[in-house]
Amino acid sequence: MEVAVPPAIVQNVLVQLRQQNAVQRDAFAGVVADYMACLQRSRELQVRCSQLDKEASELRAENETLLRSAEEAKHSAVVSAQYAALEARAQQLQDELTAAYKEKASLAETSLQATRQLQVVRDITERQARELTDAAAEARKLKEQARELRAQVDHYREAHATVSKEMEARLAEAQAATARADRLEGESAELVRRIIEMKDREADAMNEMNRLHAETLAKAKQEAAAILAEARAKALSQTRRGASEGSELVEASMRSLGLAEGPEAEQPAAVMRSVPGAHEGGCYGLAFSRTGGLLASGGADKCVRLWEPSTATPTATLHGAFEGINAVAFTSDTRLVLGAENKQAVRVWDVSSGRLRLSLTGHSGKVTGVACSPADPHAVATCAADRTIKMWGLEKGYCLRTLMCHSSCNALALSADGGLIVSGHFDGALRFWDVRTGRQAHEVAGLHGQQITSVAAGLSGSLVLTCGKDNLLRCVDVRRFEVRHTLSAPSFTVGGAWTSACLSPTEHQAAAGSADGTVFLWDLGRAAVAARLREPKQTQPAVACCWCPLGLPLVSCDKAGGLTFWGPAVQAAGSAARGGRQHSL
Repeated sequence: MEVAVPPAIVQNVLVQLRQQNAVQRDAFAGVVADYMACLQRSRELQVRCSQLDKEASELRAENETLLRSAEEAKHSAVVSAQYAALEARAQQLQDELTAAYKEKASLAETSLQATRQLQVVRDITERQARELTDAAAEARKLKEQARELRAQVDHYREAHATVSKEMEARLAEAQAATARADRLEGESAELVRRIIEMKDREADAMNEMNRLHAETLAKAKQEAAAILAEARAKALSQTRRGASEGSELVEASMRSLGLAEGPEAEQPAAVMRSVPGAHEGGCYGLAFSRTGGLLASGGADKCVRLWEPSTATPTATLHGAFEGINAVAFTSDTRLVLGAENKQAVRVWDVSSGRLRLSLTGHSGKVTGVACSPADPHAVATCAADRTIKMWGLEKGYCLRTLMCHSSCNALALSADGGLIVSGHFDGALRFWDVRTGRQAHEVAGLHGQQITSVAAGLSGSLVLTCGKDNLLRCVDVRRFEVRHTLSAPSFTVGGAWTSACLSPTEHQAAAGSADGTVFLWDLGRAAVAARLREPKQTQPAVACCWCPLGLPLVSCDKAGGLTFWGPAVQAAGSAARGGRQHSL
């Protein structure tokens, strides 16, 4: 787009051109005067040369006459005195002729120098004449540009007037749009109020369901206590060792089902079992099945391992990935397990057969997170470094929808009803997406000062836990999109860009691994550290933590590829006593 030049600048350019022309003209005046002087001097020298040539001709003629006279005098026997006088006169004339020749040579040299100077002056004159011609052409060009600039200025003035009219029309439209926005804002506030009321009703319904669940769990505990009493009665007829082992097995079964009594039902206190080198190169993803009967782990060795949580023993190793696994997840029916890998794909394995069933491809960057819907076993969400979130249908293996993000998505989770996708981003923001419409429903900007490393949704659907590189954990109320708890500790440091925190099944506690290998437990009610779990030989940063939906165990993994199963103190002591009977990978 050309820039309009004001008339004052054009006038100033013309004045400067006139001044430059005057300066060049004055410089040519001195050169022309020198040239005329040199030309006049050359003409005078030419006239002087002509006179000298004429005098030399006359002297030569006189000399020849004298020579003839001398010859005649010799022949006529002229007296010696006259002959000597004639000879002296001839010598004198010869000297004058020589002097005339010398003066002529000097004049010729002077004429040659004058000619050279004249040629130099002519060259200078021609060069300055060319410069003057170029300056005149440049002046004509500038004048033409000045005329064009004037025309452009006039055009821009007309365009400015037109744009002013359009801006006035747009301003009127903006004012009308503002009025509509105010009206829509009021309608939106009313809609939000209704949604909050609906969420409150849903929360009441969820609380009622939790109460029913607690009653059912209490009944199950009573039944388990009866089973334990019956087993102990039967164990009295056996040897003490057999009775002890039978009691321990029953108690272990109760704890594995989350039916232990007292605070030990959810509070891990010691190492139940440690499996070093479970994944060569590091373990980065952990996930429990919805029933808590299986644990999946994925790491840099390009495989996913399945574990039996109560005994901490591996049951299967799933192969088929081409790169390291960043995250794992089970479908709600526990039939499939998914692994997000660095090679822009998500691998889907059949749990029962261990075979690779699907490969979900479509991301242009490494896949950083995968989450399955609790309500639909075929609905899966993935996020990647290409700033997209994709929804997949496992019944056909197709991408159903792609959501574009403002910042790279590092982790995501699905709400309990499967209606919301919660995503944590590199810019520290937490975003909520409507699964049905694919649009952003809400955003909690600036939740963390640095990138979010993990997102975990509570089983109740009302709480989301995030972990950030700023060494903070935040609990966000999904119904009001507000921060409910902020968790930190002076010695807690996030061990990497993919550190994953988790919530306990009752959402009373949170767990996260630190850079020094310690697993921190926080009490959400007090927003304070409840315990620090540390394996004596652990030196690698703890990367991920995952809590069993039944209560225990709590599982953590580290950058060296090791897994640690944390259980209550009594069970951990029993496991240590039976350590000789357990096997490791």
